[in-house]
Amino acid sequence: LGAVFAPQGIHEVRRWTRSDFPFSGIVAYQRGDNVMPSIEEQPLPRTFEEFNEQRKAAFIRVKDYKQAGNRLIGFLCSYTPLEIIDAAGAASVALCGTSDEVIPEAEKVLPANLCPLIKSTYGFAYSQKCPFTYFSDMIIGETTCDGKKKMYELLNELKRTHVLHLPQGRDRAYEREGWYEEC
Repeated sequence: LGAVFAPQGIHEVRRWTRSDFPFSGIVAYQRGDNVMPSIEEQPLPRTFEEFNEQRKAAFIRVKDYKQAGNRLIGFLCSYTPLEIIDAAGAASVALCGTSDEVIPEAEKVLPANLCPLIKSTYGFAYSQKCPFTYFSDMIIGETTCDGKKKMYELLNELKRTHVLHLPQGRDRAYEREGWYEEC
């Protein structure tokens, strides 16, 4: 699902809770403190049929939001400082690829050995099949991996893209200064 987080807070698609995903009575394995359900016995969520409808509704909300003259910024990583987008009076929307359907399109431009997330994300932008990317005024990326850096370079040819050169941490003085300088 995608969600639009506008400054007014009215464009969020839906928050899912644990009660939407009943995992009672399934076999699980345990590794450390993590318990994972067995894939063979994991039921679909009760709200499974709502997913496509919720996604369509989110797309329509983005279109309406843009037609009302509002600004929309797409982003690709949880390291993106959403507070800056909010302070600029724009809404933010996550753009990560969600399907392998557009990977063949992406591989017309990107090397085949890149990770599927990068190829899917670029493929949706390249094929114009993602309304979130289509309606974004610009995209904010980050330097968390070399594959994404290359993707952003190519993505900038399709949509205005700004890459945040973020430090890898926040504990050391030079890292804090890097965050301050970049943002």
